[in-house]
Amino acid sequence: MDEVQYTLTRNDFWHLQLYAISRQKRKLLLIIILLVCLFILPDRLFPGDRSLSLFFFTLFFAVTVLIVILIFSILFLMWRAASRSNETLGKKGVHVITISEQGTQQRNEINNGTSSWRAYKAIEEDKHNIYFVTDQPGRGFMSILIPKRAFESPSQAEHFVARARDYWRKQVG
Repeated sequence: MDEVQYTLTRNDFWHLQLYAISRQKRKLLLIIILLVCLFILPDRLFPGDRSLSLFFFTLFFAVTVLIVILIFSILFLMWRAASRSNETLGKKGVHVITISEQGTQQRNEINNGTSSWRAYKAIEEDKHNIYFVTDQPGRGFMSILIPKRAFESPSQAEHFVARARDYWRKQVG
């Protein structure tokens, strides 16, 4: 049985948001390819009619600008949510996550619960955090967030992740 204690900060929440966006790379790549095709398409559809081609190019350019503004608006809202999350996270106090063969136990000042390893779709990590992912494909990113700074050393964090993955694989298969 392994246990880790930590208090979440605004930076932890921000790294979680960035990681959730990075999981959507394929969708973002598809949007970029689609936009490039939309810029090329008017010239291919109307090779002899420059005014019609220019009209559609301008239309596609305006749509692209709106999409870029939308993306930056979403990032701004995420940043704002991250700054507000500090108040909410502060109310939860110290988080304690305990892993064992049966599953995980999560405790803080507001919540005390146990989850089976079958509840998790994956155990992922980046350079800042460990994520016990509970989301479904194509839906929003939901996970238990464990900052790596909660461990005394990087090797302890690696050991914790290795044990968690071992427990998870044994139950999930």
